[in-house]
Amino acid sequence: ADWKIDASPITGRAFKSTIFKRLAQHNITAMVCDSTNALREGFSLSEADCHNALLHVVKAASGRVVVTGFSSNVGRLISLARIAAQTGRYLALLGRSLDNMVGVARATGYWPDELTVVDASHIGYLPKEEVLVIATGSQGEPRAALSRLADDNHPLLLLEQGDLVIFSSIIIPGNEMLISRLVEKFN
Repeated sequence: ADWKIDASPITGRAFKSTIFKRLAQHNITAMVCDSTNALREGFSLSEADCHNALLHVVKAASGRVVVTGFSSNVGRLISLARIAAQTGRYLALLGRSLDNMVGVARATGYWPDELTVVDASHIGYLPKEEVLVIATGSQGEPRAALSRLADDNHPLLLLEQGDLVIFSSIIIPGNEMLISRLVEKFN
């Protein structure tokens, strides 16, 4: 599962080390966890920091903004929905896994009621400066929404000069070539 030690999370409660300090008093000798970034030194940015950086970039954009990342990062999806509202943009989702994750977040009470998502079939008709799209495919998957946008064959949206594509995710080892090829298509 995706998890992060975060002092300022978008969803859930902030990390509290006291729980782990209490566990240490019970003679526990090991805790086994798995994380994509386990071998990376330092700390990950807080989701709040990611929100602020994305807000700064989206505010400055004059065309459509397409953001890709991990569909399972509900905190990032909520941040992007808030950014859309803060910048006067309509938020749309392109990709089945995004629809599924937002649906589950709504059903379980994690998705704030005030955050709206427009039907993706409407985004091609909206003024470009009012569009923020989250698209699947941050790891270069050839059949994902972002690859289809890069190839100009997505049925709901065609990108134009001046539109901005943001990769809001890390590169999973082994996907470097796929992502590199995808990025080149947007240049």
